[in-house]
This record gives sequence, structure tokens and C-alpha cells, in this order.
Amino acid sequence: MKLTFRHLALVKAKLKGGRVARHSVILPEGDFHLNVLDGRDAPVVMKVTTLDYADRAFVRDVRAFRDGLYRTVGKESTHSKSDGPETLDSLVEAITTGPLARNGFKSKIVEAAGSIIRRTEGEHFQPPGITNALTYKNLEDDSDLVTAAIQLTDQIAMDDEVTADIASWRQRTQQFIDRFIVVDGTVFKRCGEPIYELHASEYSAYLGVSYLDEMTVNGIGPHKELTFAATSADESQAALALAATWVDPEKHGSHRPNRGSIEVLDSDFVRWRAEERDFDRFARRFERTMGDGIDTLRERHKSTRIPRRVYDAWLDLREALDAYDGKNVAAPEGTEETLVIAIDTWRSFKQSLDIDFTSHEAPSIGSVDNMLQRFVDRPIEMGPVVGYTGGPSIG
Repeated sequence: MKLTFRHLALVKAKLKGGRVARHSVILPEGDFHLNVLDGRDAPVVMKVTTLDYADRAFVRDVRAFRDGLYRTVGKESTHSKSDGPETLDSLVEAITTGPLARNGFKSKIVEAAGSIIRRTEGEHFQPPGITNALTYKNLEDDSDLVTAAIQLTDQIAMDDEVTADIASWRQRTQQFIDRFIVVDGTVFKRCGEPIYELHASEYSAYLGVSYLDEMTVNGIGPHKELTFAATSADESQAALALAATWVDPEKHGSHRPNRGSIEVLDSDFVRWRAEERDFDRFARRFERTMGDGIDTLRERHKSTRIPRRVYDAWLDLREALDAYDGKNVAAPEGTEETLVIAIDTWRSFKQSLDIDFTSHEAPSIGSVDNMLQRFVDRPIEMGPVVGYTGGPSIG
């Protein structure tokens, strides 16, 4: 579907007949495309069911289109808001209106522009007042500043540089639109691959369902220690049963152990290699813990001597992790041995200290053993991760 509307653009341009180029926020008109598809063009490959605290089920279809996955726009519970427009008409209206609305549908684009403006120190942007407005206000379409930005669009002199800047912002807006598709009248939003996550503590143990684009830490992957691919429901249940034995009966709440499920209709779109990715995140998280602990000792406890063996174990681990791309490549053989040496060295060193800084603890022996066993028993083949990055960037 072709859509024509005004979009935000930041340019440095002269007014027609002017001599000085000035930074300007303008609203040029552009043509865009929204993917409105037939069900055959974007087949359903998974169905994700989540439960709220009242045990009400919410089911989302996950469809595959080109290189990504898209889930039904909707609510996660009776108390949550929909994560986007749910009909074609409402989506079109949201896309084509509010070009400068900070709280609107395209707020990420407006925020990106505002961030650039704030970093451009000592420069004034046209129209007058636009800098403060993009930082503090929510400009609706009938705002005087929106009208001024439209008028300014017709007043600037177009040259190759201005044209290129407008094209760049038009591409940002198109990438934002590409996060959505409409299939048989229903709106779908780009998502990462659905996976199971084990949440375990002394208070409760339960399995949740997450999407890889939503549960990432430093672009590496989910925050929880143990995850499971959508086709590993049996394995996830076994892990849940074991985690339930660690819960303190006196502290146990009334949480439901299963908060969701994933029905896989096409296993070709299950690409998450939990054993590899969990191990990689586990190793990188500990490397940061150990490094932060060393920094804390050097800064706050300068009288404490840190042995060379501690530095060497930490540097060896950091070097091993820096040697490969944790997002896409399997950890090389020997990485697990380097990790174990670093953990054992750090644990024994900390036990020798009289200083207590618990935020820099080594992981428990049981956690280490479990993670290493999963890593050793991992499937050999590796595949790309569909939708792992969460779709096109608009930054």
C-alpha cells in the first residue's frame, strides 16, 4: 500500500535567496510503502500463548515474512495496553499523522531528532522554539510549530546535500513502517524469536515466554540465565521441576509455574541455540563481574594486593571472549576451560579476603556445572537467528 504524508527531517539549508545555511526541522512530503499481505505471503509459523495472573490466556500468531518474524499486535494481559494499532485503518492513521509528536506513534523518530539537536551545542534550529518543543512538548498536527515547519519546508533552497539529508530521514521513517505488516486485515509487529525463559529464585520458579528482541542485555540475548528454544518444551519443564526444589517453602508465593507456551507449526524458524547463547552470556556476565570486582578493590581498598594470577585469569577470559562474535559464532573450544579457571581463581581469592563485596560474587558451583554440561551436550550445527536483532534500526 502506498502512503504519502509529511515526515520529519533535519537539514542544514539556506532559505531561498539567503546566504547563511541554518539548521532546520522541516516536514517534507514523501511516498512510503506499507506491506499489506495475503496470508500465503506470511504464513503462521508459531502460536504463542501467555497467561496473566488471573489465568486468562492471550494468544498471538507469529508469522514469517522475508527475513523476519512478526507477531499479532495486541495485549499481554487484561491490564496491559496494546503494543500498537490493531487495525489497518488505525495503523495508517498513526503512520500518516503526528510527525513531531513526542508521545505519538513515531516517538522514536522524534526522540532521535531531539537527541541530535541536543548534541548540536551552540547551534539554533529553525523554526524558532522547535528545540525546546521537541524536548519538552508533544506537538499535535494543529500546532503552530508544525505549521511553521511545513512552511519552512517550502522556503529552503534545495541542493544535493539537503536532498540527501531528506532522503536519509525518509529512509528512517520507511524502516519504522517496515516494523509492521498487515495480513488479512490484522496488524503484525516485527519481533524476535519466541523462547522459554526459566525464572528461578528462593521465592518462586516458573517458565515464561519471551521474544528475543525484548529480553536483551547489551545486544547479547535474554537476561535470564537459562533459556530454551520453542521446540524444547520438555527440557524446559525438566529444568523447571529441578528449580522448584530450590524454592524455600516458607517464602514460596502463589505464582503459576507455567506462564505461557509456544506451539511450533514450522520448526525451520526455530533457530535459537540456547546452549551456546546461554553459555556465552554466562561467561561474559562473569567477566564483567570479575573486572568490576578488581576495579572496586583498586579504587576503594587500595591496601589490598591483587595477585598476578587473578589479573592473568581475568585477562585470559576477556581475551578469549573478545576473539569471537558472541551473537553469531559458537564459542571456540577451550573457552569453557578458561572460564572455569577464572571462576575458581576469583572464588579462592575472594575467600582469602576479609572484605565483603557481595555484588562481585562468583556464580554458584551448581550453576557453573549446569551451564558447562549444557554447553558440552549442545547440538553441533549452528543456524542464523531469525528476528534476533528485533528488526530495522531507526536510530
